[in-house]
Amino acid sequence: MSVVQKCLNSGSRLMLSALLFLFSCDPTEPDPKQVVENALKAHGHAGYQQGVISFRTGGVQYRVLRHEDAFVYGRTFKGHSGQRVHDVVQNSGFTRTVNDQEVKMSQEMTEEVASSVSKEIFLALLPFNLNNASEIDYEGNTELKGEMYHKIRFRMPPEKNGAGEEMELVGWFHERTHMLDYIAYAPEKEGAVQFWEAKNPRMVGGIRFQDYNIYATTHRISLERLDNTFELGRFNEPQEITLEEVKASDLPSL
Repeated sequence: MSVVQKCLNSGSRLMLSALLFLFSCDPTEPDPKQVVENALKAHGHAGYQQGVISFRTGGVQYRVLRHEDAFVYGRTFKGHSGQRVHDVVQNSGFTRTVNDQEVKMSQEMTEEVASSVSKEIFLALLPFNLNNASEIDYEGNTELKGEMYHKIRFRMPPEKNGAGEEMELVGWFHERTHMLDYIAYAPEKEGAVQFWEAKNPRMVGGIRFQDYNIYATTHRISLERLDNTFELGRFNEPQEITLEEVKASDLPSL
């Protein structure tokens, strides 16, 4: 073999290696933060800094007031003896009233109840606030029910999810509509993991609200693999979360 042929063969191998490297990198992989921003726009949450939202679910009434960084979250329900229990979480702290009388609770109980109110509202209003995650990682695209989705993992710091501790969840965002149609979430570190399937979407006051089928399993499955479990039909019958009496409006003028 001549020196020229050797050089040509060597050059061909280098070019082939370069081509293989280029094709192994996916230049079309989207920026996960941009996927989230697109979802916020599609759901009507982009630029949402102030307003009033209220809804009822499971016999519990929720009310959300926001004005930039200031917020008031309210939860009202009937206690075991029929009393009216009203919980309020705001920037300044937490209060509980029973039949309009303030009730003092231990610090531990106060933190637990305040966290539950904030977390329930956080989950009901997703994808709002997901852009404030401490980590947003693209996990690839996948097909669910014949539709293509971006799969994104989030780590939410305690101050952004209301749970009192870091929260991890995975969202499936429709590639064409940008909607958040599926959520994987672990309510407790050692408890069941959940897969939320959105349904019954509707726009109220310019914001998209949706109900959910919630599938759960106690098997040790990573959150990003729950879509496979769902597609294979390996979940039991789901529970339902239905948002009723939904209202969304601007803050009232003073």
